[in-house]
Amino acid sequence: MKSTVRFPISQNCKILVDVGDTVSSGTVLLEEFSSKQKEIISISKLLNVKGDSIHRHLRKKIGEQVEIGEILATSKTFFSSKSIKSPVAGTLSEIDLALGTLTLMAKSGNRDLRKIKSPIKGKVKNITKTVLDLEVEGEVLDLVRGSGEERMGKLVYMEKEDLGILDVVNEVEDCIVSSYQIPPDVMVKLEVMGAVGLVVVREPKGDFPWGQVEAIVFKKLKTVDGKMVWLRPEAKQLVVVD
Repeated sequence: MKSTVRFPISQNCKILVDVGDTVSSGTVLLEEFSSKQKEIISISKLLNVKGDSIHRHLRKKIGEQVEIGEILATSKTFFSSKSIKSPVAGTLSEIDLALGTLTLMAKSGNRDLRKIKSPIKGKVKNITKTVLDLEVEGEVLDLVRGSGEERMGKLVYMEKEDLGILDVVNEVEDCIVSSYQIPPDVMVKLEVMGAVGLVVVREPKGDFPWGQVEAIVFKKLKTVDGKMVWLRPEAKQLVVVD
């Protein structure tokens, strides 16, 4: 089955392919420059803690300067530890305990280059000022919503609705796990076991890349168990790769 996946093109994008080009896995389609002056980081969401408690996890104070890659906050549990690193060089300017966020003011002229790649083989179908359409072999399923970076991995389908920590016995390393709902303790175990993304009916709480699907789509995923999928949270797409 042929399907189309769409990549948005911003004003800061440089297009590196032409209509009609055949691309392979890893081909860079677009390069995007960003020059944000303000970077807002959701510490509470990334660490899965309450907003008014993020000050306990911070390793930097208001007014301090940070470099790219410096640790801003940490959290430790019995199963794992998490660290949030600064995506930009700048100064910590604000902490919002109500929202659980931290604001960084980037250094003047700070520019990041992001390379947007195709993780699978395809053909460039169309390019406009705002989108690039790539035709691929596979089926595109709609997500209701999602969050996090795009991920590729084998789908592991877990049908049990009230999934518990003892139910996770599958090999899930580098896989995308699909379950009706995933409680926080199960999510911690999946992280420890190396899962890279989630597809759920009920929205999860945590910092995994995830996509939410309708119940009817979730049932369909039983036939996709073991196949490679491309999770695209921001694009609201789950691509089943043929």
